Parts: sequence; C-alpha cells; structure tokens
Amino acid sequence: MLADNEGVWEHETRNLGQLSRAECGDGGKTKKYGIYMADGASLEDVVIEGFEIAGQSNAGIYAGVGQARRFVIRNNLVHHIRGQGIWLGGTGHLVEKNVIYMIGNDQEARGILISANYKTEAADYTVRGNQIYLCKKEGIRDYGGHSNLIESNIIYGCTYGISLNATRGGTRVLNNCISKVIHGYNPKHTTTDNLAHTYWVSAPHNRDQWILYDLGAEKAFQYIVLVPYQHKVQYNVCKYAFDVSSDGTNFRRFAAGENNDSGSLFIYEFDPPAKGRFLRFNMLENFPDDGLDWTVDAFVVSDVWVVNLVPRSSPEPRSPLGKRPASDTPAVISEVFGNIGSVFIE
Repeated sequence: MLADNEGVWEHETRNLGQLSRAECGDGGKTKKYGIYMADGASLEDVVIEGFEIAGQSNAGIYAGVGQARRFVIRNNLVHHIRGQGIWLGGTGHLVEKNVIYMIGNDQEARGILISANYKTEAADYTVRGNQIYLCKKEGIRDYGGHSNLIESNIIYGCTYGISLNATRGGTRVLNNCISKVIHGYNPKHTTTDNLAHTYWVSAPHNRDQWILYDLGAEKAFQYIVLVPYQHKVQYNVCKYAFDVSSDGTNFRRFAAGENNDSGSLFIYEFDPPAKGRFLRFNMLENFPDDGLDWTVDAFVVSDVWVVNLVPRSSPEPRSPLGKRPASDTPAVISEVFGNIGSVFIE
C-alpha cells in the first residue's frame, strides 16, 4: 500500500485492513484516483474512513471491477472530482456519512456509483446518511445491482437524485431527502414527463441577452447552477458572464467563460464567494447550428440557482488541502436562495 499525494493504491490480493485519518491529498486534476483497487483484485473487510479526497480525474474512491467485499466507507470528504465520487462494484459494502460535492464536468458524473459489470455483481449494499450535492448527473446510481438499501441520504443540486438503471430487483430506496433536482427518483433510468416545463426564451435574439435576478437582500454565494432546458442543442448558452450589484445600477463583472454542450447542469464555483443583491446573467453567444429542425437560434434557459454552503457546526482544524475534514457530523449543509430562474413563457 502507498499513501501519499499519488493516492492510496492496492494491487495485490490480500486484506488491506483499515485506512483511517490519512491525508489522501489533492490529485491536482491529473491523478486518476484517490483510493484505488486494481481491476481484477480481490479484497475484503476494508475500512476507508476520515479521508479528504479532491482533484482526481476519474474517481475519488474506486473499486469498480474486481472482487471487493464488505468495504466500509465512512466519514470521508470527497469533492471536485471530474468523474465519480465513489465508484464501487462487489458485495456487502457499507457507505455512510460521507460528504460528496462538486462532482462533474463529465456528462456521466455521479456522487456514488454502484455498478455491476462483467466480473462482479453489485449486491447487499447499505448506502445511508450521506450528503451529496452539486453533481453534474446523479447523486446516486445503482447500475445492475440487486438487494441494496439506499436510505436517509440528502441529495441536492443534481440532475437526478437517485437512478436505478437495469437494477435486478430487491433494492429498497427509503427516506431520502432529494431537493433542487430535475428528476428526483429515476427508475430504470428512463425519461419521464416531469422534465422542467418552465423556461425563459430569448427568441428571436441569439446574442448579448441578459436576465436580472433580485435576491431580496445582499448575500454572499459560492455557486451558481445553470439548468439547460435540454442538452446538445443550439439554444444552450455557450459564452456567458455574471455581474453583481448592490443597488441594481452599478454592476461588477466577477465571472465569465464558455460552456461545453454536454448538458445536464453547468455548475460555477467562486472562490472567494461573490456578493451582491442583484445578479445579472449575461448570455453572450449560443452554440452553432445543431442541424435539428425543431430548435431555435436563440437562448433557452430552464433554471438558475444561487447556492451558498454554510457550516453546520463550529469550525474544525483545516487539513493541508484547505478544506474541512470529514467527521461524524457532516461539515457543511446547503442553503439556496430560492428557485430564482424559472420564468414561464406561453
């Protein structure tokens, strides 16, 4: 076992024992994994507890293809991962009391992925008491699993809360709190009719449009979430900018950039947080012609969310990564200043 800024790597077939309160380090957006079990390995009775894992490209914790049995993954802080927060195959795992957030740029990004595959089933999991938010696609996905229990999780600000994709039966989903998502519960990973049906449209204008939001009072916020009406279409916002103001007259630009067109959510993070009462969302350019005869050369926006994260308990010592370590009491909760971006156009 190697534990340093490269992560924790296990390639042998043996009992790894307990990994506790170690610093897994910052992947710097170049390391693939934080904690990794090699494909084809066989491990059992592993405890992964108290890690802060950030900046990996593929997954924070990975044991996706192999004979993983009876892992306990508890009280970890997993964030700013491009692909998956926790990605598991195998049987008998307990995943509890983890805080998982800012998972995405990949279209298939998820907080927790339970995944059966050609080498292993995914059965007899207990996934409970986790806080999962700001994931590009799903908070939790059970892919091909069976006899799993998903209960008492808090999921916020994802495209889907919980998805069951080709689940083989016996899985129970109980007492989860799912908020500010496009789909809450998504059985068999099929599209239903509860897509966001309200939207703002700029037609016939396709350049330099803006929407002004009044937050009601001056507030600090760390995130803005843009919810497109659909993905990979011409009328999504490509080039954008955000301005803030205290009086609604004098604005300061604090962020600008260009989106890819891979949908599902666009999550923007600000460090230090932005502050103001009025937020102006500038839509500078849309995407090129998509070749579809039913789309419009304009902007269409479903929702814009403004989000702040506040401490739940008194400050704890900070780790070398500059983030609050995980603990028995999750370190952060999410606070949203309302669903401010839904405007119905007849």
